[in-house]
Amino acid sequence: MLDFRLPQFKVAVVSAGIGNLISSYTQVDLTNAIPDFNYGWVEGGQANMGATLWEERERFIRNSPIFDFHKINTPVLIVQGTRDHICHAEAGPIFSSLNRLDKVAQLVLYDEEHSQGSWCQANVEDYYNRIFEWLNKFL
Repeated sequence: MLDFRLPQFKVAVVSAGIGNLISSYTQVDLTNAIPDFNYGWVEGGQANMGATLWEERERFIRNSPIFDFHKINTPVLIVQGTRDHICHAEAGPIFSSLNRLDKVAQLVLYDEEHSQGSWCQANVEDYYNRIFEWLNKFL
């Protein structure tokens, strides 16, 4: 999950980030071999909410950064693989929310999977070049 709500950050890069646990939890990726993967990921996996959405609704909201995006003053570069089985649907809402709030944000999508380790060489090079350009621009 992304969490750049802390004021000491001058710039942020979100790569394969999750801004909303509710949408991530209820997302179905029909191309995934495990159609209910996100339930496990959110409840007991990396997000570790320890409960269902219906048992701990307020906790899901508190732990979803999207509800605090209005507090962000940090320029955010959002990078996402469109074939990422974990969070491919999160980049658009993160970007559109920041854009609606008039925050500085840029969205870059690659026709790739979750991990940059599996990406083609040209996209990996472009990915790192964009990150360095973003950092140089705002630091």
